[in-house]
Amino acid sequence: MTKSPIQRLQAYRRTYLWRHWLLRIALIALLGICLYLVFLHTGASNQTAWKAASFLGLLFGFAWYIGAPLQLSVAEVCSRLNERYSSLEESAHLLLADQADLPPLQSLQYERTAAALSGLPNASLTRATIQPYIVMGVLSLTAIALWATPVQSSFSALAKQGEEVFQNWNSSDESLAEGQAEKNALAPFDITKARIRITPPTYTQLPAYDSELSELNVPEGSLLHWFVGTNRSPKSGQLIVGESTRIPLVKQAFQWQAQWEALRSSYYYLRFDLADPTTHSTDIQAIKVEADRAPLVRFVEPRASYIDLEPDTKESIKVSIAAKDDYGIKEAELVLTVSSGEGESVKFREERLPFTRQWKDADGSFNYSLQLQAEKLDLQPGDELYYYGEVRDNKPTSNSAQTDVYLISIRDTVAQAEMEVSGLGVNLMPTYFRSQRQLIEDTKVLLSQKSTLAKKEYMEEANALGEDQKVLRLRY
Repeated sequence: MTKSPIQRLQAYRRTYLWRHWLLRIALIALLGICLYLVFLHTGASNQTAWKAASFLGLLFGFAWYIGAPLQLSVAEVCSRLNERYSSLEESAHLLLADQADLPPLQSLQYERTAAALSGLPNASLTRATIQPYIVMGVLSLTAIALWATPVQSSFSALAKQGEEVFQNWNSSDESLAEGQAEKNALAPFDITKARIRITPPTYTQLPAYDSELSELNVPEGSLLHWFVGTNRSPKSGQLIVGESTRIPLVKQAFQWQAQWEALRSSYYYLRFDLADPTTHSTDIQAIKVEADRAPLVRFVEPRASYIDLEPDTKESIKVSIAAKDDYGIKEAELVLTVSSGEGESVKFREERLPFTRQWKDADGSFNYSLQLQAEKLDLQPGDELYYYGEVRDNKPTSNSAQTDVYLISIRDTVAQAEMEVSGLGVNLMPTYFRSQRQLIEDTKVLLSQKSTLAKKEYMEEANALGEDQKVLRLRY
């Protein structure tokens, strides 16, 4: 059964504790043997034996005190793991939180850290862990060697030997640590490591990726997260984007971090304020934001933009469109506008039909189709049907696009026969002007009602008049 990250940390904690307890038990056993040999050699009444026992007791207490704590928290285990394993990227403390409550970028870091933790070896005793117990063992054995001969030892000499052993053990580590600290104090401020985590918007279905402090080319709406490490701590730091955006750098998990959402192209650099009155700035780098373009859409069928049908026809017309977009199409509809009557009695009605079939071609284009039946649309002789395809992409604030407008006309056989009998030319302009006059009157009525209508209702009426005007222009 796979353990969760917190269960693994608890297992590390238990392993640390029981191993330290075993060392303490071994230390107690060694102390008992030492005391027994001292009493055996000098006798229980000998004052030196009691002094030796007291000294060994002090040594035991010292080793116990500087040993590992009896109560070790999971947070302290995280700190020890961060210090020992660089693969955790100093982020083991993230595993103590609930992943569902973390921001997207920290959630990704949580997964990376959990994977790194699962690949670590079992907890083992480090040099710093067993060091106090080794010191105690060396001092105890030294006491046995001295008291096994005529007791002429000096407690001060024994203590001095123990101190030398302890100092020799730490001499190399302390000198290295002091040398590194002195080197860092004298070295100029510098960035030791840096990366930028780029997380594209969810709807693009693109994976997150890392980049160096360099020129960036990212999708619109991407979240950029800077992680920066330095060789010494500055007073403060800023991420500067463009001319006016200043984002403070926050220190988290031993790194300086900042976030910015890429909605426009710009440039960026990092600036650190140091303890002395100087600053350290990185090179200026460009951020190029790739805008989410509107879809491209066209009619595939029918091939003719104008179709003339007989009244009461049962004919079915296949309508299909093809669309392309950067990140996919969310919705596609066929928009129909039916024009009935003429002159001042002209009427319009609009319908939206979803496409019944859809598929994707090898070239990445999205295809949609449906069967259009005139009888189901209740078209009468003389009616005209204007239609076009409209698509919207996956962007939350969708980009939309539409095809050209096509026309289906239902032939008016009675009017056509009258025209043929009369043999006269037909002038459509009077009819157009009568229809236009009706639209003007409707517009005047709407303007007079503006103060009494709600804004939404007023805009809907105005848009409807605009659609009528568009259809009238197409018709004549």
